[in-house]
Amino acid sequence: YNAEYAAHYADKATTPDHAVTIVGWDDDFPKENFKVQPPGDGAWQVRNSWGKDHGQKGYFWLSYYDESMSGGRAYNAVAPDKYDHIYHYDKAGMLDSYVGAEEGGVIKAANVFTIQGEEEYLKAVSFPLIYSNLKYSVQIYKNPQGNPESGTELLEEPIQGYKKNSGIYALDLAEPIRLEKGDRIAVVLTV
Repeated sequence: YNAEYAAHYADKATTPDHAVTIVGWDDDFPKENFKVQPPGDGAWQVRNSWGKDHGQKGYFWLSYYDESMSGGRAYNAVAPDKYDHIYHYDKAGMLDSYVGAEEGGVIKAANVFTIQGEEEYLKAVSFPLIYSNLKYSVQIYKNPQGNPESGTELLEEPIQGYKKNSGIYALDLAEPIRLEKGDRIAVVLTV
């Protein structure tokens, strides 16, 4: 770390000790501004969580070539009026961990919601993937009793796919599903 330019470059892979947010970039940020010179110019402008007294009023420059960056997440949001109702338990999506499966194993997770409107049409589902390179499958069950998979399957075939990157994904359904007030739905994700 070069305090004079608030410039960070790690030439070896290290384990990051906290999360930061990339807020900008400068393709021409000189490689000479780093204590150890990276292979080329360019840096991300990063908002740190250590307060305004660190770096340049809470910001620092991270070389494009930094080996300590272990991963990232990007969010593409939709307009809040795209859907009439949005059912969720966590606005940002659960992105901490899945438990219970060894590498290469299968994990299932479910959320169960009760329909509030007199008549609603389910048009999309969303889910978080906290790891990269995952195959996924989504099925929706109506009125489960106990086990989320005990209800009536609402999709003729589960929605299946592969995602290279972690993140929160929203998938539009091929056909809207009509639901009535009081119906319970379980959205079951298998990864």
